[in-house]
Amino acid sequence: MHPLVARIHPSYRTAFVAWFVTRALLWLTMATSGRSPLFSPDSFDGGAPAWSLLVHGIGALGAHGPLVLAALAELVLLAGIIGVYRFVRRDQLPQTADRATWLWAACPAMVWTLPAADWSFAIGLVAISLAALSASHHLLAAVALMTAMAFKPEAVFVWPGVAILGWKNYQAGKQHAASPWLTTLGPPAAFSGIMLLAMSMAGRMGVSLRTLQTGSEWRQGFAWQGLSAHVPDLFLAAAAVSALWMALAYFKQTPKSWPLMVVPCVAWPFLQEPPTAAIAAFLFAVPLFAYLAKASDDPNLERPLLAAFVGGLLVLAL
Repeated sequence: MHPLVARIHPSYRTAFVAWFVTRALLWLTMATSGRSPLFSPDSFDGGAPAWSLLVHGIGALGAHGPLVLAALAELVLLAGIIGVYRFVRRDQLPQTADRATWLWAACPAMVWTLPAADWSFAIGLVAISLAALSASHHLLAAVALMTAMAFKPEAVFVWPGVAILGWKNYQAGKQHAASPWLTTLGPPAAFSGIMLLAMSMAGRMGVSLRTLQTGSEWRQGFAWQGLSAHVPDLFLAAAAVSALWMALAYFKQTPKSWPLMVVPCVAWPFLQEPPTAAIAAFLFAVPLFAYLAKASDDPNLERPLLAAFVGGLLVLAL
């Protein structure tokens, strides 16, 4: 390694390469498939308050708006990838943090982040929040998580684990006594505020209770409709079983707050119909990718797993 490169923090080195490779592949694949990788304000059909405000803001920029939005989304995702490394590295070996970063960046669910959308900002902000909390920056962690919820209220699923982690990383005497309360009470208070704001806006600027959950509806039942119709459900079932197995297998080797972040995010898509629109919630569960990194410690497993992730990302982008 060149001496100049060696001076760069490992989180920056790993995150930038992972971000550049995976995002370039995703952008090129989507562009060559005939789909525009840029968000069109004309396609906006409503969303959470922060997403609606951002869309209306970039709409005022005219033709440059989609480019500005894409640049902002990519910067947030890059910061999120850095956050994944730092969050995992807090409790695991550098090799584990490195693999987790690559797996998170190359996860097929990342297809929902292009064109830039509410998922892009919510996913990146959740990872930033977890990284800040692992460094005992409670205020930044709380603000990032609450902002993520303003883009996607589903980000509240990581709150139970965040609350426990906030108390665990609290340093009495070095931090304000209110610090752990920010991560304990701030997110549920923000979630309630977002719900009330959506009700009060009642469709103005595209914000209402109905638009908070776009792309899917609550599942009414689990009637079998043929194998082809339930491929996403079978994939989710396999992912859920794998996540549960890893959470149990590594329970003694990882923080006890991790399962509380993983289980709700993995279970959420099962409650949606179709579940595909909610699969991006997997990316909120950053500890899940740390579990995968630990499970693929053998290079004979690591390379096929990463190749499968990249292949799945490109297939979905097509």
